[in-house]
Amino acid sequence: MSTANATNDQMAEQLDRQFEHWGPDFFWHRVRWKAVREQLPATGSFGLVDVGAGSGFVGEYLSRDRPSATYSFIEPLPTLEKRLEARWGAAANLKEANNFGDSHFVCTLDVLEHIEDDEAFLSDLAQKMSPGDKLIILVPALQSLWSQWDVELGHFRRYDKGMIEGLAAGLPFKITEQAYLFPEMLPAAWLRKRRGNQGGELADPNNPPAISSTLNRALFAVASASEAMKRFTPRGTSLMAVLEKS
Repeated sequence: MSTANATNDQMAEQLDRQFEHWGPDFFWHRVRWKAVREQLPATGSFGLVDVGAGSGFVGEYLSRDRPSATYSFIEPLPTLEKRLEARWGAAANLKEANNFGDSHFVCTLDVLEHIEDDEAFLSDLAQKMSPGDKLIILVPALQSLWSQWDVELGHFRRYDKGMIEGLAAGLPFKITEQAYLFPEMLPAAWLRKRRGNQGGELADPNNPPAISSTLNRALFAVASASEAMKRFTPRGTSLMAVLEKS
């Protein structure tokens, strides 16, 4: 097996474990979706392209909350791509598409940090979008939180608002919104970094721990409240950016 195939298999297995342990009810997935949903029309027909779709949480949320919308996806991992095609149909797979057509919304959630040349990646998306289309990005925030956890997950970087502004400056996008999410998770992120720096044992991101339903509900309530105030949040463990194609 080639190194590339081994890496792809490891990433697919990692996403499978996340689905098994957490699933679409996990507070983190739900709050991320809440932030995305706020950028979408409340009614009517529209299309959403999910780039780096993974296990397809976004499609499930979209079909539940916006039943008139059309879900499309791009997923580079073959195993996950086949599952998504089985769920949504081959026509929903836009991997080979030259443009996104009438899908006026594109999202890429916790994907950009895995791309070495993030500017080229966004440039390719821009070429497939039409003027006025919106790109919704979520990424890990703050390079100061960089830890062994990021290394294990295959990240190249964490982001701040200035980095997104720098990326957009060289591309046909204008930023319409930026906001930090999950400020309540900052102490845990700092502790994780400190423990890693001191040689302490870290939780394995490839084997995520299960949490109780009670704790999950509590974390969702707290994270939902902070998400509602995200425009006033100076820092957080995730960053959302909304870019409009010019």
